[in-house]
Amino acid sequence: MRDFIKLPLVLFLVALIAGMILGVTNYLTKEPIRMQHEMALRNAREELFPDSEFITLEELSLSEENDNVIAVYESQKDGILVGYIVTMEKTGYAGAILLNYGITIDGMITGVNVGTNSETPGLGAKASDVEFTGQFIGKKNVTLVKGTAIADDEISAITAATITSQAVVDGVNQAIVVSDLVMEK
Repeated sequence: MRDFIKLPLVLFLVALIAGMILGVTNYLTKEPIRMQHEMALRNAREELFPDSEFITLEELSLSEENDNVIAVYESQKDGILVGYIVTMEKTGYAGAILLNYGITIDGMITGVNVGTNSETPGLGAKASDVEFTGQFIGKKNVTLVKGTAIADDEISAITAATITSQAVVDGVNQAIVVSDLVMEK
């Protein structure tokens, strides 16, 4: 009978101590993780519009099809609006992909920054490579093609990562629509 009480009590104490250690670890690392995330987002914005100031646009009322948009920033150089950065989450092959798009005021893409994602290493994770993201620069609405892009508005898909490639392309076109909506307001 003593073992009947002793074993659950020991298991309870081990679980309690492990839970407390995990709770303290979470508490101690929450702020550094948040700061690293903010720094990564700031670096992404600076990559898309170098030497610019960024103003977070508050009170955006976007339609339901844009509910994956996390934030929109105005990019200003010397107090003059030069474009927008749209931060959103799109669903790729392995889950959510954090994406930042730079769009000039005339609708041209200044760049694409692929942030945190869980895409397959060597396949979908290549979406963050400059060989893929560099294709978007200077274009407006784009379409994805398997194989070599021929037309000006075409983007070559990453081999064996069409779902991820399509998510990034869909995000670009959505970011252009969102930046147009913001400019209208």
